[in-house]
Amino acid sequence: KAKAAAKKFHAHLKENHPNVKIHKVHWTSKPGDLHSSTGIHAGQKEDSSDICITSKHSDGTHKYHGVSLKNTKKSSVNIGTSNHGHETQHPSAKDDHKAHHENLHKIAPELKHITNSKNRGTVSGFAWGLGYLGGILSLFFLQLFLDLENIYDIKSSNIYVGIWYIIFSIPLFLIFKDSKKTSIQKDSLKNSYLSIKNTFKAISDYKIILRFLIARLFYNDALITIFGLGGIYAVTTLDFDFNEVVNLAIVLNIAAGIGSFIFGFFEDTFGPKKIIIISLCVLIIATLIAFIAPETNYPKKLFWLSGILIGLMAGPNQSSSRSLMSVLVPEDKKSQFFGFYSLTGKITSFIGPFLFGLITFYFDQRIALWVVIILFSIGLFLFSKIEIKNIN
Repeated sequence: KAKAAAKKFHAHLKENHPNVKIHKVHWTSKPGDLHSSTGIHAGQKEDSSDICITSKHSDGTHKYHGVSLKNTKKSSVNIGTSNHGHETQHPSAKDDHKAHHENLHKIAPELKHITNSKNRGTVSGFAWGLGYLGGILSLFFLQLFLDLENIYDIKSSNIYVGIWYIIFSIPLFLIFKDSKKTSIQKDSLKNSYLSIKNTFKAISDYKIILRFLIARLFYNDALITIFGLGGIYAVTTLDFDFNEVVNLAIVLNIAAGIGSFIFGFFEDTFGPKKIIIISLCVLIIATLIAFIAPETNYPKKLFWLSGILIGLMAGPNQSSSRSLMSVLVPEDKKSQFFGFYSLTGKITSFIGPFLFGLITFYFDQRIALWVVIILFSIGLFLFSKIEIKNIN
């Protein structure tokens, strides 16, 4: 029976998904075995026998397909699908039926990915590194064509940034096409709000993702505060002039690019969790250096050291966070959950700068730096408590 089911399954794959191969066939003798061993629910009944077929995909990943042998003679076979190694990430049994059941003849084509499990960290690191390289070039041209001591030139830099965005967005629009084109309907706006509401409900079933997003909320707010107010701290507390601030930004971007490239390779070896923890520890140390810098005999040099350390770790932190999210989310909810990932990164982004400004108003900017240190520390504590398995 198992052989017959595998043969029929293979015929379907050969016809519709030539890049997907059957990797292994597992016999499950008792009802419920499939659910307990793979974390999926294939809709077994007490009188049914089941097998689990593992398919191997072109990107190197494996997927479990639970097949009820009772239905193999029918035109369609109900199956459940699960990513190999991510059993603990699936929702509760009541939602498994909705989320993971498909008909065999309606298996959606595999999405085209630009990464796989072996190079995810490297590609993500290169992406962030190239982004920082773009920042370096942008700042270089800004210094070349604008007088940064002139307030009108500083204002006009906003136009320059807008033009920069347009130019470097063109390749994205020309090369990458949406896989599915849909026209705007009358209920599109209403449906988008319903989609957000449903995402809030669905994500509560994915405890590890939820805990990761909460931890990221804190340490991402700290990064936003540094990026937004670090230059102001340099000018008002350490007497940097505007050109020094721009030069610091260039060096910070160079450091961030180097950090993203290097730690992208390390991530593929050690996993994103370790890289995120290392980056947060170094970011806390760098912020403490910025705090003590004004009290030393060489405040600017120490602040430069702090800026370089922040640059080196900011890129890997952001890159590894994105890589980790891509590993944790279920395949059929990637767009939905990454939208939520972006939302949680921005919806509270005012908290750090607001607290920094409030404490500065009543005390001074040095004391306000503790807002950043505390946010990093809370994020590190919450993130270190998350147990993430099978993602290396």
